[in-house]
Amino acid sequence: MMTPARIKSWTFQAFVATLVLIGPIISAQKVPNCASTLGCFSFPAITSCPNPDEFWSPTAVLGGCCPGCVRGLALGTPCGTSTTTETTTDATETPSTCAPGLVCGVGSVCRLNTGDCLSTHHVPDSIQWVPQCDSRGRYAPKQCRGDQINGRCFCYSAEGKRIFGWSWRNRAQRMTCACSRRRADLEAEGRFDVTLHCTPDGNYEQLQCDQGVCWCADSETGTQTAGTRAVPEELWSLLPCYNETLHGVQYLRRCESVAFSQILQRKQFIIRGHRDVTFTDTLCEYDGSHELHARGMTGRSLILIKLRSEHCRR
Repeated sequence: MMTPARIKSWTFQAFVATLVLIGPIISAQKVPNCASTLGCFSFPAITSCPNPDEFWSPTAVLGGCCPGCVRGLALGTPCGTSTTTETTTDATETPSTCAPGLVCGVGSVCRLNTGDCLSTHHVPDSIQWVPQCDSRGRYAPKQCRGDQINGRCFCYSAEGKRIFGWSWRNRAQRMTCACSRRRADLEAEGRFDVTLHCTPDGNYEQLQCDQGVCWCADSETGTQTAGTRAVPEELWSLLPCYNETLHGVQYLRRCESVAFSQILQRKQFIIRGHRDVTFTDTLCEYDGSHELHARGMTGRSLILIKLRSEHCRR
């Protein structure tokens, strides 16, 4: 019996293997746990699959490294072991699992898996706004709503959560949210010392420092600006993108300095065996300013004034 995510026929897999050899090809996509060293054809994020019971998936073939069409049950279709139909030929086999973006939910029917961006492929066209997905089936960094005059664009994490950064839609042509997405990804991996600075629309500020290294960055990608060099953090003021009036005498902004000081204090308390010490957490935005709220000792949210004059002097 075929596995749930098996391609309808081996012909499609042979087609992909041929494309790997003749091009145009790209390296295997950056899919977690992808062990393939082969390339794969770059399919678009939203592809019209040939059959009504086939759905696009970013991990369809080559051990989950390449996109393609897989079989699955549609939205609202009964699911579970009781609905599985075994047949003797591939051509008439009934899918036994829900399509990508769906989950077998309450009532044993396929429902939207709202934590998966592929669920948006099953939303009816009558819905006014549908989130956009990237080529890996994750939420795209920039999501826009509304018309070109009054609409807005916001930055989102790969899991579909709002993160720092927004812009009016008519000014968002060069908005990538690359900085906000990178910070969100690093923090999700457990890094508490990320010091990348983002602009209000989620792009990179021109001067960046992180993990003791500073560089002049491209605002849309964060990559090092051509013709410049990265330097140790203590030499950051020698970079051509450094501006004393704009950047001040230290890279970390006031909120960040306080937040990092608290982190170090908490670690010292733990080292000395004091694990029950609590104090107000200082939370900073991705541009280094204070967040609108901070968590107090009792867990309550304390309203703060957002400070954007990061280099204020007493």
